[in-house]
Amino acid sequence: MLRLLLLPLVLTACAVQPDTLAPAALTPQQALESPALALTGEARLPSVDLLAVNEEMREFLREQVPEDASRQRKVKLILQAILDDGLQLDYNSFKTLTAEQAFYQRQGNCLSFTNLFVALAREAGLDVEYQEVDVPPSWDRWGNNHLYNRHINARVRLPFKGDQAVDFNMRDFDVEYTRKRVSDQYARALYHNNMAVYWLGEQQLDQAYLSIREAISLHPGTAFFWTNLGTVHSRIGDAARAEAAWLEAVRLAEEPSAMSNLARFYERHDKPQLAGYYADAVEGYRRKNPYYLYSQAEQAYEMGEYEEALSLLRRAVKIRDDEHEFYRLMGFSQLYLGDEAAALDSFEQAEAVADNEIDRHRYNQKQRLMAQVAH
Repeated sequence: MLRLLLLPLVLTACAVQPDTLAPAALTPQQALESPALALTGEARLPSVDLLAVNEEMREFLREQVPEDASRQRKVKLILQAILDDGLQLDYNSFKTLTAEQAFYQRQGNCLSFTNLFVALAREAGLDVEYQEVDVPPSWDRWGNNHLYNRHINARVRLPFKGDQAVDFNMRDFDVEYTRKRVSDQYARALYHNNMAVYWLGEQQLDQAYLSIREAISLHPGTAFFWTNLGTVHSRIGDAARAEAAWLEAVRLAEEPSAMSNLARFYERHDKPQLAGYYADAVEGYRRKNPYYLYSQAEQAYEMGEYEEALSLLRRAVKIRDDEHEFYRLMGFSQLYLGDEAAALDSFEQAEAVADNEIDRHRYNQKQRLMAQVAH
C-alpha cells in the first residue's frame, strides 16, 4: 500500500511556536472541491468492485482447492495457488489492482494480493477480512515523488485454531507487528488513495483528484488521505485548498507528511514563523526518511562537506540498502576524501543493487577505470 510523501526542502527551523496558528483560509469541505479543474460537480469515478470473482477465477479455485478440504488446508492451498503453483504473482509496489486485475496481470502490491486472496478465500467459504499492519516505515521513490509505504494483509478466522494472518511474504512477516482489522470499505478507500498517487505520477490531475476525493468520501477520518488531497491541489496550483487539506490532516492525526508540506508551503509564502514551527514538529520523522537523508547528503556533497555527506548516506543505507544512488554518492564522496578502496566497494555495491542494465554498466565502467588507475 502506498501513500504519497513529498520530500520537504531543508528549512531554517524556528523553535518558537507562534502565539496563534493561523486558521486555514478555506474549510475542509471547500478543500474537497476543485474549481480549477474542468469537472462538473457530479463528476464521479466508474464503480470499482475490488473483490469481483468471475467464472474463470472460480474454475481456477476449483482446480486448486478441493471443496472438502479443511479450512486450514484451504488457506494454504489458496496461498500456494496465488504465489507458487498457479499464478506465481509477482510483487510490484506501484501496481494497485482489483482481485480480477491481479488474477490476470499476475502482479501487484500488498493491497492487490490481499484483494485477490480475500476474494478467492470468501469464494471458498472462508471467513476472511482485511487487516492493516504497523510495519517499520519504508519509502520508495517514483520520479520526483517519494512514497511512504503502509501495509495491509488478510486475516482468516479458523474455528478452534484462532486467527491466521496471510501475507504476500509470509516468510518475513513478523507476527509481533501490531495489526488492526479494517473494513472492506476502508480497503476500497485505500485502493482509491493508491490510484490517486498513481494518477498523480502520470500527471493526470483530474483522475488523481477524483480518486482521492472518492477515498475521503469512503473514509473521511483518515489523515493521510487529506495529505494526498493537499498534494493534488498543490499540483493543480490551488494553494488555498492545499493548505486547508494539509491542516485537516494535521488536525486529524498530526500527520507528519502534511506537516512537512505545510513547512514548505509557509516558507514559499513568506511565513517563516509558521514554516519553522511545522519544520521542527516533523524533524524527527524526516530523519527516518532515507530519501530526506540522501537529499541532505547531496547538499553537503555540493558544498564540499564530504565527511558529512558520508555520515548521512550511511544512515540512509541503514534504513534502505537497495538504492544504487545512495552508494553512488558514497563512492564519489570517498573519492574526494582519497579513499579509493572504499569508493570501489561503494560502486560495486551500487552495481549490485542497480535495477537496470544501463546503471549496472555505468558502475562497472567506473570500477574498471579505477582499477586501471590503481595499476
